Amino acid sequence: MDFFRGSIFLTGEAPTLSQAAGEGNQTATTTNGGGNGEEAQGNAFLNPMTFILWGLIIVGMWFMLIRPQRKREKEAREMQSSLKVGESVVTTSGFYGKIVGVSDDAFLVEFGENKGVNVWVRKHDIAGVKSPTTTVTKTDTPAVEDKKDK
Repeated sequence: MDFFRGSIFLTGEAPTLSQAAGEGNQTATTTNGGGNGEEAQGNAFLNPMTFILWGLIIVGMWFMLIRPQRKREKEAREMQSSLKVGESVVTTSGFYGKIVGVSDDAFLVEFGENKGVNVWVRKHDIAGVKSPTTTVTKTDTPAVEDKKDK
């Protein structure tokens, strides 16, 4: 109860540190007349804890966004540099083909079933090593009759 007797609640003045600890009933007077709160707000931006907090936020964003993307890019470059003639690939545009030639920065890729369409594709346009999954579906087409039977 000693704390509340000399505090701001009853006297209108802020308690001193000794009153907050419970060491007496002295009333506190402010020397700056209320300027203490303004100074604390003005220096809050220059507080070292603020810089540490911003540093932690930037480091966290780097670990969550930039680092994983660099790791994926490195894996893609390694995959593209290890490709050889004869491998089935898929391009970034979704076309499936087979590598038939290699140069410094491009692959000669054979597209299509007729084996006659060869196109040079940049190395970084290869999305992965993959063969297309094909499923044969039976369509209901009418049988063609021979003209000899008629």
